[in-house]
Amino acid sequence: MKALLAFSMLPLAGMALADAGGGHDMQQMWQKSLARAPLAVGVAFAPDGRLWRADVRQGVIELAASDDFGQRFAAPVKVNATAEAIAADGENRPQLVFGPQGEIGVGWTQSLPQPFSGHARFSWSRDGGKSWSTPQTINDDAAPISHRFVVLDWSSKGLTAVWLDARDKTAAKAKKHDYRGSALYSAAFDPASGRFGANRKLADYSCECCRVALAHDPDGTPVALWRHVFPGNIRDHALQRLDGASPLQRVSFDQWQIDACPHHGPSLSIAGNGTRHLVWFNQGRAPQMLFYGRMAAGSDKPADVVGIGNPDAQAAHPAVLAAEQRVLLAWKEFDGKQSAIRVQQSTDGGKSWSAPRTALEGAGQSDHPQLLRWQQRVFLIWNMAEGGLKVVELSPLSAEH
Repeated sequence: MKALLAFSMLPLAGMALADAGGGHDMQQMWQKSLARAPLAVGVAFAPDGRLWRADVRQGVIELAASDDFGQRFAAPVKVNATAEAIAADGENRPQLVFGPQGEIGVGWTQSLPQPFSGHARFSWSRDGGKSWSTPQTINDDAAPISHRFVVLDWSSKGLTAVWLDARDKTAAKAKKHDYRGSALYSAAFDPASGRFGANRKLADYSCECCRVALAHDPDGTPVALWRHVFPGNIRDHALQRLDGASPLQRVSFDQWQIDACPHHGPSLSIAGNGTRHLVWFNQGRAPQMLFYGRMAAGSDKPADVVGIGNPDAQAAHPAVLAAEQRVLLAWKEFDGKQSAIRVQQSTDGGKSWSAPRTALEGAGQSDHPQLLRWQQRVFLIWNMAEGGLKVVELSPLSAEH
């Protein structure tokens, strides 16, 4: 596990070097990051059951659809006509969402030349992916600083974007004030104009490079889950319902005190009854491992919290998906030679669990696992540098015993 953390914290170590006169080291680190082959793929089911994938190739997002649950994909179409540097690795991936009138939205992070800087970007199609709008920048602060890790949610209440934003940290630094981490920002999309509106700050002091999880309650209100920097530089997790009135809730209590970003964000899925299902990574107080917890609608902290995965096998980057009373977990482990995607299931809403099993494995570089639902069917998605995109249906729990 120590090796995993040493690797994942490299970018923030570069930022610390810059403050001490190590700008050249930071620039080299950033250029190496930009040159990395993109492995993070965006995948989502459209309302008609087609599975769409968004790949980044030579600075262009290519979108392709499958009518047979990912076994074959049609020829891709290009979303952005002009190539740009696009972040598509690790915690950052293209985002795919679908609107009520057949619209398709794609969001991504555009990397800028300045180290660890970027813009939250978006393009959409009104004709099922045949044509695309000119990409727009969602963040209304155009400074060459970090506006990254954008996530999207399109519900009955519309399309919402959330991302990590450094504008407040930059302003504080100019005044020689202390500011831990970044901030969480959001914006709402107006289909009539085809544009995102004014940016709204949700919270100060989010972690800098951990992915944000975004889902919505049964009434369509978005809910965000992210790693937050609490007083004392404690990097636990916060959850907030984005209705403009609900307060930030602390939802993990692992007391991980670290002056760096773990590059290890949480995952969130909300069932039809409003129960929030959460998974996250901890290296604070023991045990140091992945965790799952569930929050009934209206509760203030998770219940039935259990550890998952094998920390000795570097269990990492968990995903969760709730399909009514069926809840599925997936995460990656590494035995020193190859990676394995491990899965675990519950049929009683997260109160009890099956034994974990290996669903996929392979050597070489790979993306983090993703879980998708189509009606009552659940699919595991894993992209590999050597094996390509794997789409595997996870059979019901009763068939696995």
